[in-house]
Amino acid sequence: MKHTRGSYYITGKKVLFPTQVIVSSKVNPEEHEWLRSLTSKMDEAVGERLVMSANDLTDKDDKENADSVLQLALAENDLLFERMKEKRGMCEALRTLMKPEIDSARSEGKVEGKLEGRTEGATELATAVKKMKNGISAQKLLDEGFDPNIVKAAQDLFEEFS
Repeated sequence: MKHTRGSYYITGKKVLFPTQVIVSSKVNPEEHEWLRSLTSKMDEAVGERLVMSANDLTDKDDKENADSVLQLALAENDLLFERMKEKRGMCEALRTLMKPEIDSARSEGKVEGKLEGRTEGATELATAVKKMKNGISAQKLLDEGFDPNIVKAAQDLFEEFS
């Protein structure tokens, strides 16, 4: 059963539940621009309109829905969006649109970076203490490129436990 151009419903006794099938190339582009963007054949004009219209959204749920669609469109049209980033105004519009995701990624990166830094510091400190235990001097560690703060901490630990 056809509902609108490009939108079809499948129902009947042999169908477990009603199903809607969308043929994106057949739907009306003016009425279903967002739906038509879910293809790997999106053109630049459609991409630009989507980004600009998503930027104009104010409702949180609408923004999240638009973001989801844009992420799918971007995944299927990554080269197109790369070209769009170079256009004047598009880069800023994309940045504004993706700000929450960028901020979240930065925040996660900072936490991961701090954890990684602490792990590296602890490993370097343990290595320095082990080398001092094997008779290597603090100056030799500094000459090998160990951080002066790590060498100082290793010296303090080594002296405290010796």
